[in-house]
Amino acid sequence: MGVWAAIAVGGGAVGLLLGGILTDLLSWPWIFFVNIPVGIVAFILSLRLVPESKDEEAPRSFDVLGALTVTGGLIALVFGIVRSGQSGWGSAEVLGFIALAVALLVAFVVIERRASEPLVRLSIFSVRTVRGANVAMFLVACGLFAMFFFNTLYLQRVLDYSALEGGLAFLPFTLGIIIGAGLSQKLLPALGAREVPLIGLAMAIAGLLLFLRLTPDGTYLVDFLPGLMLTSIGMGLTFVPVTLIATQWDPRRRRGPRLRTLQHVATGRRRAGAGGAVDHRDGQDDGRDRVARAEAHRGRYGERARRRLPRRLDRERGAPRSRGGAAPVAVASP
Repeated sequence: MGVWAAIAVGGGAVGLLLGGILTDLLSWPWIFFVNIPVGIVAFILSLRLVPESKDEEAPRSFDVLGALTVTGGLIALVFGIVRSGQSGWGSAEVLGFIALAVALLVAFVVIERRASEPLVRLSIFSVRTVRGANVAMFLVACGLFAMFFFNTLYLQRVLDYSALEGGLAFLPFTLGIIIGAGLSQKLLPALGAREVPLIGLAMAIAGLLLFLRLTPDGTYLVDFLPGLMLTSIGMGLTFVPVTLIATQWDPRRRRGPRLRTLQHVATGRRRAGAGGAVDHRDGQDDGRDRVARAEAHRGRYGERARRRLPRRLDRERGAPRSRGGAAPVAVASP
């Protein structure tokens, strides 16, 4: 997950820099058009380099209505919000698109509850860890994109940076994310998957509060960069554990995350300082596993014993007298 975070952040860094280059050399709509050749190249390379794999037992149906309603609802919601700057929040255009978005998203929920193979299984949100991780990531995204938006305005409108210079100004944010993601891998075994993102969120909030110091006379190194680095390191500490919590859970047991990378260390921490309650719960799980294995073993042993019993009795008592023949001599069993 740390490698994944570093790669994802690297893509973000390229996007910041490339966005400034495209805007300066061409025009801002090219930030959308550039995805087309990238997607085509990725598609062709995946056909050549990624091996095909199919689950023959997987269902072949696809939730078309769910995909259409959730896509249409999100498009209508975003378009309504974007148009609010020109038409106003109380305009019929904005209210109409927002109402359409609400209707489509409600229809999506209804479809997912009834679909045999839903696009999103709503039951996963009954898992507390998944629900909490999604709420945390939603709040992180709100703060992150707001920070990018308003600070971009500050750099370009107040400090008179060009689009390219603004992209370069955000490059240290990528470095901070990489540092935070690397630190999270070392802190997770020592502190736990819940404590590390709390530390990261606290650091990110402190970094965002530092931006309150920005003034028209501010400078990049003194006023802007400290908040940017503190926020980025906090985000790096948050991304990896929150993603692990959201994805590493066992749907059969419906218990929270099953973090394989933390299990061995977490077991030691439980015995060292977490008390006996967690050990008792884990002991119950281990006990159930041992009982199941013992029952299976007894079943196999009993079946073998039932098959061997007649042969053993024959050896001890002797075979029955055959018709017209002499009685067999009993042979003592060893």
